[in-house]
Amino acid sequence: MRHCSHIIFGLLVTVMLSFSCSVVSDIGNRKFVYYKNDKEKKLVYTLPKGRSEEKFRVGGNDAKEQFYYFGDGSVFYVARNITWQTVNQYRIDALDATKQKGTAFNGKDKDGLYWKEMQFEEFRIGYAYVAVDKLERFDNALNSVKIR
Repeated sequence: MRHCSHIIFGLLVTVMLSFSCSVVSDIGNRKFVYYKNDKEKKLVYTLPKGRSEEKFRVGGNDAKEQFYYFGDGSVFYVARNITWQTVNQYRIDALDATKQKGTAFNGKDKDGLYWKEMQFEEFRIGYAYVAVDKLERFDNALNSVKIR
């Protein structure tokens, strides 16, 4: 009987981890769900290839940010109505004032890693800490964003 209870416990733990784990494997479509005018809307995008861990941050006034952390230290994020700074906000603030009139900001950090943030409507979408050999994948992820 003791053996059966261990097996059942093991199965329950496996099932719970399967449903609660936030690790995303390889490339895949993801969505950022939000409500506008009492209707559910979605931002749909394709993550860069590679294992990632998904995390969320929420705040007042329907503020929400989704992060995808990759094993090499890179990060991809989608945010809406946030009152806090994004991963790249301090980089954007450091840019020449004449460059801040656009809606897309990018650059290279002191370690030679790339970052980019696009801003439109109430959204901020970007990436940071990306090595040159993965840059195209992260740009493709940004370009894949669609509102549905």
